[in-house]
Amino acid sequence: MTQTELFSRKLTQKERVLKALSEANGEWVSGCYLNRGLGITQANARVKELKMEGYKIEESEHRDDYGFVFHRLVNSIEKQEPKEASINFAPSMA
Repeated sequence: MTQTELFSRKLTQKERVLKALSEANGEWVSGCYLNRGLGITQANARVKELKMEGYKIEESEHRDDYGFVFHRLVNSIEKQEPKEASINFAPSMA
């Protein structure tokens, strides 16, 4: 996927990070690529937001030549549909 394709879809930065990690199929993605290649401001903050939503994302102990860590998506979460409340509006017969 090219940078132009990602920007043309008007995805949020968090969505672009998730898309890049998902498309890497478990391979490591450089924070440098997320920041500079995709134009993600504060990519680490976007990764943290995804983790808080339940995505399991690992960070490598190694850094690239620019000091960025590598990230990879280990698994994605399954969003559950909200359960419908069971409310009985029938009047009581008491």
